[in-house]
Amino acid sequence: MKEIHLRIIDFYLKIWTPIRINYMRLQGAKIGRNVLIGRRFTFTQCNRIKIMDGVNIADDVRLIGINGEIIIGKNTHICQYTIIQSYNKIEIGSNCGIAPRTSMIDQDYYAEGTKKWTRSIKLCNNVHIGTNVVILKGVTIGNNAVVGAGAIVTKDVKPNDIVVGIPAKSIK
Repeated sequence: MKEIHLRIIDFYLKIWTPIRINYMRLQGAKIGRNVLIGRRFTFTQCNRIKIMDGVNIADDVRLIGINGEIIIGKNTHICQYTIIQSYNKIEIGSNCGIAPRTSMIDQDYYAEGTKKWTRSIKLCNNVHIGTNVVILKGVTIGNNAVVGAGAIVTKDVKPNDIVVGIPAKSIK
């Protein structure tokens, strides 16, 4: 049974991932080399999505670009059930790790034709995000920062800092 399961996974990675990536490219996405995309991955407005080399996107991740831009840096890993919803711009740096069930949403409210409720989110390089973290609009998380599981990030996080809690506060 285990061998059959491994063959199914191998088939998916070799056949469906390239098909899905090529479909996204046809829709206007810019996708680098050696990108892996999991099953049940969903996306909108591909022309505003840029995924760099070596990115690994797990099963059930949603990239929603509603008039917004999503940029994912090199060698970043995004785990299951993560939602990245951009009305403005969400930029994730290189070598970042994003644990399951993380949400990044760069707006409070959206009315068609207005951006007054949006502000960009930026994760710099080597940022690590714990499980069930919520990152709200206007937040910049500095290089080498760590956000603990379950935190709600409402303000900027300094480089090399560790934050936890609701709202997220430094413990370093």
